[in-house]
Amino acid sequence: MHTLTKVFIVLWALLSVFVMALAVPLVMNNDTWKARYQKENGLRIAAENSAKLASRDLDLANIAKAQSESALNKIITDLREELASKTTQVADLRSRAATLQQEKDAIEAQINRLTAAAETNANIIKTQGEEITRRRDESLQLMARAIELEDQLRDTLSRLDVSLAAQRTLQEQMQELREQLAGGGAAPSQAGAEAGPPIPSPLVSGRVMSVAQGADGNRYVEVNLGSRDGVSENMKFLIARGGNFLGNLIITKVELNRAVGYVELEQGQVQINDEVRGGLLSRL
Repeated sequence: MHTLTKVFIVLWALLSVFVMALAVPLVMNNDTWKARYQKENGLRIAAENSAKLASRDLDLANIAKAQSESALNKIITDLREELASKTTQVADLRSRAATLQQEKDAIEAQINRLTAAAETNANIIKTQGEEITRRRDESLQLMARAIELEDQLRDTLSRLDVSLAAQRTLQEQMQELREQLAGGGAAPSQAGAEAGPPIPSPLVSGRVMSVAQGADGNRYVEVNLGSRDGVSENMKFLIARGGNFLGNLIITKVELNRAVGYVELEQGQVQINDEVRGGLLSRL
């Protein structure tokens, strides 16, 4: 065999050994890469599946989000409408509150006025109550005094009636004596002597209202009796106080409810509220 061929055979053998040495790791690496590829491919498929699931979840989330946004938009719209309604109601309530505040201020002012008026009325009522109590006490005292004076007056009137009857009897007897003296001393008529005292005429009574001294020197008296009581000019009245004779009153002027006259035979100082009494037929 040719030497060159032997050399090539040796080189080929060495090359084969070298190639085999390289092929074994390569085959081993190929299995590794294949396993890794399969693993990575599995991971890729799992990732794709995960991505698909994530995409589906994302789509569902987007759908849910859209639905939520729609619901939220509706809620927001409803809330905005409600807010607008509430705002309108608040404005109305504020307007009503302002009106009610004005009415409240007016009512408080009126209450203050009424309170002041009530306090004033209470003070007036208190004052009037005290005045009424005082007047009532005075009225009771006056009533008691009036009853006492009425008793005295009845007693005085009784004595006065007797005195007037006696006075009339004496006047008639004096008249008869004058007639007897004028007629030559004839005795008094038996009929006149047996007739007894005359019946007193109707009586009226009043009070002295004022007393004044006249320019003619007479004392003039105003009484609370007038023409409606049957009083006329030249009528004579008796003035007394507590049963004591003070003088005679001769009427000179008569009005409806009052009369004026002068005092004669004055035996005491005539004063306001003295009693005036006399007969309607007692004339000068």
